[in-house]
Amino acid sequence: MRSARGTQPQPALAMEKASADAQDLAAAADAQRGLREEDVAQIVHDFKCPLATITLETCLLDAKLADCDLAYVRTAVARIDRNIAFLDRMVQELLDLCSIDAGQFVLHRAPTELRDLLGDVIDRIIATGERARVRVEAPDPVTLEIDDLRIERVVANFLHNALKFSPPSSAIVVRLESRPEVVCISVIDAGPGIPADEATLVFDKYRRAGSAPGHEGCGLGLYVSKRIVEAHGGRIGVESTYGAGSRFYFELPVA
Repeated sequence: MRSARGTQPQPALAMEKASADAQDLAAAADAQRGLREEDVAQIVHDFKCPLATITLETCLLDAKLADCDLAYVRTAVARIDRNIAFLDRMVQELLDLCSIDAGQFVLHRAPTELRDLLGDVIDRIIATGERARVRVEAPDPVTLEIDDLRIERVVANFLHNALKFSPPSSAIVVRLESRPEVVCISVIDAGPGIPADEATLVFDKYRRAGSAPGHEGCGLGLYVSKRIVEAHGGRIGVESTYGAGSRFYFELPVA
């Protein structure tokens, strides 16, 4: 990528290479798992958008560093970090999808304290400016034997959707409830809700929550989350009132 001082390749070349890399990855997934052509096209598109943002921000960042514009540098680094995290989620979802479709999905269970897990997920994925919106209701510690990294991804998917679809100033509640036979984790938002005829479809493969146009994602997050929860012997669901928010939840057996 070419900087303001002309020492690197042009941004257009870097963007072209990034797009080619995304196409190669999607083509490999297509060859391995027989994805439909339109699914591959959607995956390529969803990789290209954050890659283009990273490329542009890196180019501008280099120029701003030369000008010592630290405020812009911090903003650019945060934007790059968010896009890298998004790409990482997509890659992990695609890897899990391949394992699921191949019948090779294996859990790595260990005793995990769920209240700590929720705190770790929030600290990692919620930006500092958004932190005040998120309220955790987890009065008691609860320990289960789970695949903690995959359960973290389920919670993260719920949180990302809540942040994406709800108004910027609205509250998001993360709730941990311990019941006699199950533990329930919920993420409750004040977003637009989901029409009744779509609520039963949001966990389908390649289906996006609310089918909202203009939102990034390849429609695998909730599907993979469902399979992760089911592999733990649990169940996943959504309660939503159109125009009045949603509650996404999953339950895990105590024993």
